[in-house]
Amino acid sequence: MEKRFKLIFLAIFICFSFSLLIVGVFSVTNLTFSVSSSLNYEQPKPEDYFTYSNGVITGLSDIYKSLDNKPETLVIPSTLSDGTKITSISGVTSSESLFEGLSSTNIEIEEGIKSIGDNAFMGCDSIVSVTLPESLTYLG
Repeated sequence: MEKRFKLIFLAIFICFSFSLLIVGVFSVTNLTFSVSSSLNYEQPKPEDYFTYSNGVITGLSDIYKSLDNKPETLVIPSTLSDGTKITSISGVTSSESLFEGLSSTNIEIEEGIKSIGDNAFMGCDSIVSVTLPESLTYLG
């Protein structure tokens, strides 16, 4: 009788364990995961590196200033993605720097820029080369 009791107990234990295994497998197969991220990082465009007023570049933006790895070549755009035409780079008359915080070594000014104001790049010691457009009619 005792042997029979042990066999029944063992059979019940095996059935219970097997049922848990089946339930576990079905539970795992029915799991769904939802992943959300607040990291919607978009690489800034060169036009995002500047501030503007009425088609004139007025300085460097906070986006450029906050970059850990600033671009070696800074492209100064003549047209923004919304179609706005940029025709000039502002100048300064005091000891302030229009491009304070500039650390790019090469500057490329796109075709379409017609004037660069007085002292626009004053204090920009990192600049090694500047590419000027043929459209340029005034260089301060």
